[in-house]
Amino acid sequence: MFIKPDDPALPCSDDPELWFVDDGTLGHARVEADRLNKLIQEAKDGCAVCDIRAACLDYALNHNEHGIWGGLTRAERRKLHRRSAHVA
Repeated sequence: MFIKPDDPALPCSDDPELWFVDDGTLGHARVEADRLNKLIQEAKDGCAVCDIRAACLDYALNHNEHGIWGGLTRAERRKLHRRSAHVA
């Protein structure tokens, strides 16, 4: 079972938009590359201390979610999925 990101105990509940910056926007505004990389790292740092990181990543892999889930961007999850499919 997946725990919703709106659980106040989870790092992503403080600023949910931060976990969706990997598309190059924050809210509806474009983000410059340097700032974007810092924001992505900030979200990943939040994921690194989250108790449900593995479940979150599994959910995103199974539902083709966009954004940062389980500490990985959508592009990183695609690479992971391709590698695991290649190994299988």
